[in-house]
Amino acid sequence: MLTLNPFRLIERLRERLDWYQKELDDIARRVREIDERIREISSNTQNGYLEYKWVLNVRKKRYYYWYLRVREKNRLRSIYIGKNLPTDLKLAIKNRRELEKLARTKEKLVETYIRLTETLDKTLNTL
Repeated sequence: MLTLNPFRLIERLRERLDWYQKELDDIARRVREIDERIREISSNTQNGYLEYKWVLNVRKKRYYYWYLRVREKNRLRSIYIGKNLPTDLKLAIKNRRELEKLARTKEKLVETYIRLTETLDKTLNTL
């Protein structure tokens, strides 16, 4: 019959608890960083996407223009931007994409945090 030394068992539990605490602290730190980044860029966002379309003139020559494609009331709308793309608009769309990515990352981190907390609670309750 295999018996465990109670001191060794307590030591292993302490190591496991320390590991869980480090993981939970790391996740909480990363979520705070994501929230801070979201606050920084959320004021400069733009929905939709950019499209570079050509238009024929009277002589059948193609001219290229930028359009912003936005969905409004279940309709896709084209907003004329012009020949040159404003850098602030490009940055606003990039920021929106980054916000979406940060939100997904934050959601995964929160799920991991909850899962680790539940596992830790189960471990402590079995003692």
